[in-house]
Amino acid sequence: MSAFFKKENLPKQPGPGDHEHRHTVLLVDDEAANLENLRAILEKEYRLIEARDGANALEILQQADQAARISLIISD
Repeated sequence: MSAFFKKENLPKQPGPGDHEHRHTVLLVDDEAANLENLRAILEKEYRLIEARDGANALEILQQADQAARISLIISD
């Protein structure tokens, strides 16, 4: 089982120039500091969309082109 988690078995992470191949993550948090911290951690490897509350996140998800692109939602 541990062989599954070896770095060489993981998919190649996109580099800084691979913007079109990055996964998009929707960050939802009402605290600006949390969004800033998550952005600092994730922005080099993922495209980020931020929402300040659940209602704003739902608006983003209702936009067909945005929803089709979102790979992951991180919410508090």
